[in-house]
Amino acid sequence: MLRGKLREVPLHECGKCYGLWLDTASFEHVCRNAEQKAAALGSAQSVGPAALAPVRYVRCPQCNELMHRLNFARCSGVIVDVCRAHGTWFDANELHRIVHFVRAGGLDRSRAKEKLELTEERRRLQAARIGNETLGSGGVPTACDGDLLSMVVQASGDLLVSWLKH
Repeated sequence: MLRGKLREVPLHECGKCYGLWLDTASFEHVCRNAEQKAAALGSAQSVGPAALAPVRYVRCPQCNELMHRLNFARCSGVIVDVCRAHGTWFDANELHRIVHFVRAGGLDRSRAKEKLELTEERRRLQAARIGNETLGSGGVPTACDGDLLSMVVQASGDLLVSWLKH
């Protein structure tokens, strides 16, 4: 791989496929910079999805472990290869597409979506807790004092033990 810098960001480029390797701190810097420019200049046009390529897993250039394939920001449509310990591999044009996604407000949309999902999950858990308290106070015997999840786990274990005995 060829070493280089894009402005102040160190990167490594494959001379064959034009893929890029950025360590975690450098990639975070690129995203922060793109987001700051978007806030100052306004949103850019979003970039459409790339053509589907065959799925292949690549190894981290530093530790040689297979990397995880992730949809950047869970909604960008750009699938990147990530080594949580060392950095991110971008196939040709993926970093460019992510910068456009960020500048078009993609990270803000992703954060808003995640907040909404967390709020809905919190509501669901509260409703389940209220349902458990109602169950527990309604005279129904509970092995775990109203903890529905523990009751289900206990019942499942009892069923499994019973099934294995037969």
